[in-house]
Formats: sequence, C-alpha cells, structure tokens
Amino acid sequence: MQRGTSNLLKVLRQDSLRSFIRLTSSMKDSHLNCQGAKLPNVYIAKFDITGHYQSEVIRKNELLSLYGLQPRDIRFSAPSSLYLRNYSIILRLEHIKAIINSNELILMETDHKSIKDLLPELQARLQVTGDGLPYELKVIEILFTETFSLLENKFERLESYITGVLNDLLDSNLLSIDKGSLHGLMYHSSSLSELNSLVKDIQETLSDLLDCEEDMASFYLTHYIDYGEERDQDDTEELCNILESFYMQTEDMLGRVKRLKEQIDQSQNIVLINLDSQRNIMLRMSLQLGMGTFSLTLGGLMGVAFGMNLDSSLEENQYAFWIVSGAMVAITGVMWRQLSNYLKKALHTRTIDHF
Repeated sequence: MQRGTSNLLKVLRQDSLRSFIRLTSSMKDSHLNCQGAKLPNVYIAKFDITGHYQSEVIRKNELLSLYGLQPRDIRFSAPSSLYLRNYSIILRLEHIKAIINSNELILMETDHKSIKDLLPELQARLQVTGDGLPYELKVIEILFTETFSLLENKFERLESYITGVLNDLLDSNLLSIDKGSLHGLMYHSSSLSELNSLVKDIQETLSDLLDCEEDMASFYLTHYIDYGEERDQDDTEELCNILESFYMQTEDMLGRVKRLKEQIDQSQNIVLINLDSQRNIMLRMSLQLGMGTFSLTLGGLMGVAFGMNLDSSLEENQYAFWIVSGAMVAITGVMWRQLSNYLKKALHTRTIDHF
C-alpha cells in the first residue's frame, strides 16, 4: 500500500512538473506565434530510461514549448556548456547537443552523420544497469565519455601525422623542404590549436560547475522528483567525482597538446638551423669560386702582357716560357692563400664578437 502511494506521488510530481514547465513557457510560445515566427525543424532522438530511443522531426518552437526552454538554450552558441534550465539539463560538448531530464535524453541534430553513428553506442551504454547513479548523472557521464573518446582519437591522428612530418623535416641532409609537407603541418597545427581551445572550454565549464555546489545539487533531478526538494549541497559526491574525473582528463590532454606544440616549435628551430647551415655551405663555395677566379685572373695578367704584339728580349730565351708560367702559378697560389687566410680571420673575428 505504501509503495503504491509512493509511486502515485512520484507520478503526480512528474505531471505537476511538466504542467509547470508548459505554463512558464506558454506566454513566450504565444508571443512567437503572434509574430508569425516559423522556426525550422530539428532532428532529435529521444532516449527513455531503459535506453531505447525513437527518432523524430520536431519544430524548434514545439521543442521549446515542451520543455520550457528559451531559443538561446538550443542555439548552443558556446563550444561547451552544462547548466540547468526549468528542470532540464542543457549540455553541449563539441558536436553533442542534448537536453537531459530525470527520465529522458533528447539528443539533437541526429541528421548529422557523427551524431547518427553515436546513437547505437549510447543505446548500449544506457541499457547497462547496476551502477546506482541517477539517470541524469548516468547520461552526463556517458556523454562526457563519448566526447573524450572522440577528442582522444582526434589527438592521436594529429600526433601521428605531425610526428611523421617532423621526423622527415629534421633530416640533417635536407637541402629543400617539401611544400606539401609544410602546408600539411600548418593545417594540422591549426587543428591542434582548435583542439586545445575546445579542451580548455570544456575544462572551464567543469571548473565553473565544480566551484558551485548549489548548481551541482540542482542537477539531481531524480531526487527532486522523488522528494519534492533539491538535493542537499553537501551530498553531491557522485556528480563531483564524475566532473573531477573528466577535469583530470582535460588536464592530461592539455599537457599532451602542449608538449606536441613545443615539439613543433623546437623542430621548426632545428629546421631553420639546418637550412641556414646548408645555405652557408653554398655561400662559402660560391665565395671560394670567386676567390679562385680572381686569383687566376690576377696570375693571368702576365700572360696578357706577353700576348701583346711587342718585341722583348725574352722571345729567344728557351727558359722564358717556364719562368713566366711558374710566376703566374706562384702569383695565383699566393693570392689564393692570402684571400683564404683573410676569410678565415674575418669569420673567426665575427664569431668571437657574436658570443
């Protein structure tokens, strides 16, 4: 008899709560209808407490009226959000947009492939029983788990590609850089920054909620349905443990992203050093060729002088050719040696001044 009375009271509380939500939204809904507002349709999937779901197409204004929400609640403008509105938990985690009640999960935009692929996994997880968590907390934990699984997979793909490109770029024998690899590295580095920003947003959302025990207590919707009052603020250990667990995961992922970004920066410096070294080698070769050309030209001036159509007393000397040729080689060698010594001295002096 007492159990039947308790169940009857629970049903009455749920009906009263639904009536209250519809009443609070009726004026707003009437205002929208008077203005002739025609909000677009939205594809949703409704999961019940047993994990079974049903896909529907519903107009946004009907969805707002049904759950007593405001238009901004389902715009999900923030990258991540988790808050309570009219006894419904509004959750946004990357591409996951959901409305959570004490006995129902409404997953939005199920026409997107990423969300459609998520439905069977959610169904399987929601059908698992025996964890003792209220339905709404169980849903929050599952959605966070799915989100972090997707983020982890995304990070691993980025890490694999970036590490491979960096290993190729760090080749000390590299004389040129593949532009395709550079463009790919820039694109994936940008994706890494976006991932870092998204994880930070999730971390801030978790941090704000963990800092407010009153908000955490209001998330216990099942407790409110059963007892007609909010959960005591000092009795939110279950939700606190869930949020802290995912907060630690954000810390870990941010640390890994930071280390990968540092690796990119260090690799860029090493690549620049390698390119500078190769460029210096080519410049030195060019300078040495110029010095050799100058030395040969200077030594060849004697040949130019003897090539004039002028008579001299050396034409009849049988040793004149060898003497002049030897002198030309000697002048060329001495000039080369002097220029080389000057170059070494100048480089040595510049290195000392630099340090």
